[in-house]
Amino acid sequence: MITIEPMGGLCNRMRTLDAALALGRRLDRKVQVIWYQHAGLNCRFDYLFEKIPGISRIWQIPVKPGIWRLRNLSHQYFQRYYDYYANPGNIWDAIRQDYDFKNLGNYRKIYIASWSRFYSPPVLFQEFRPVASLRKRIDEYQTISEMVGIHIRRTDHKKAIAESPTEKFLEIMHREISENPSVNFFLATDDPAEETLLKDAFPGRIHTHPKETVERNSPQGIKDALIDLYCLASCRKLIGCHASAFSMTAWQLSGIPHLMVRAQNATTPSLND
Repeated sequence: MITIEPMGGLCNRMRTLDAALALGRRLDRKVQVIWYQHAGLNCRFDYLFEKIPGISRIWQIPVKPGIWRLRNLSHQYFQRYYDYYANPGNIWDAIRQDYDFKNLGNYRKIYIASWSRFYSPPVLFQEFRPVASLRKRIDEYQTISEMVGIHIRRTDHKKAIAESPTEKFLEIMHREISENPSVNFFLATDDPAEETLLKDAFPGRIHTHPKETVERNSPQGIKDALIDLYCLASCRKLIGCHASAFSMTAWQLSGIPHLMVRAQNATTPSLND
């Protein structure tokens, strides 16, 4: 059995769980999931995705007063109970040292808490399927495959703010228009001010999924983020933020051409096939 605790935000959790599922298939092990609901992602797994083969059980735990302290105390026990126990720092060190995670087949009871992809399947995220209610919302955007996806991450993501400035997005979008005067954009952002700025800069060209909230402490905020994610993945190409797991996951879901904007190289961008 592999016990996985995906950590961080939505896309960090998706890639960690995807890694655990791939490793479980490789080692012929079932996977059970510890899914904490807290201010960084306050939504149940089954509100987002259909049941995934290979997952035997999901422990969905709302973080209330005392729960996080109990979680930390539990991890002290896990280090003794599990044959292999790894926290995010252990996993990151193992990745940097090119550790072959297939070697975990030598252990019977495995516990991994991580926000990193530590093992890759041949096809990324092939088992993730949004629940029917969210798929219906995604399918409403019928012309999205003809658009260029734009993801601008802001709020608390300091690296995206510093290395993927808005003026570089504007520059690239103007270039897209010069190459294709009829181009439209699907914009996903966690900053309403960015949405207003782009709509003013490109009248009639910016399409968005209207959100009730962008707060990650709200289940609806996470559902809306998942709709944005799959809409971006459905575009014909993606322009996203450097160092953003959301941007990375959007192109990995479908393998579309993509450019991660960086201040030092965005003036001569090239889209990866």
